[in-house]
Amino acid sequence: MSIELLIGKTCTRVFEHYPQNFTFEFESGMFLNVDCLRRIIIDERLVRTSLDHGQQFGLPAPIDVFAEAASLLNGHRVETVRVREETADLILQFEGGSVLEVLSNSSGYEPWNLNAPGVLLIEMGGGGVSDMSAACNVNPPATSPDGPSMVD
Repeated sequence: MSIELLIGKTCTRVFEHYPQNFTFEFESGMFLNVDCLRRIIIDERLVRTSLDHGQQFGLPAPIDVFAEAASLLNGHRVETVRVREETADLILQFEGGSVLEVLSNSSGYEPWNLNAPGVLLIEMGGGGVSDMSAACNVNPPATSPDGPSMVD
């Protein structure tokens, strides 16, 4: 298995599965769970990072990066996927030119993982991606019509 499974998949939802987490849901029951810095680039310009959440920056209201990420990525297909070998930073290029960068920020913790029915790929702290699909009973995050559930 490889992260290229995301190519051709459409982002359907962005949500906070638990505090400090971003979960990007894709069609076919795929979930990209991110516990590190993430940023969105459009037209070669940084638009938002996860650290912008709740900041006001002189705007009328604090920034909701979940809502903004959803409005920028939902309904868009992944065109290319790249993993930077030495750090396992993840770069997803979406149709229309939006880019989601997931930047590993720990040499010890697992900053992101991809799970889907029968698939579990984990970015290893310090670089590298491990395919744990055969070793685990993989279950994507439980959801309800009202949104994510904390029960898996």
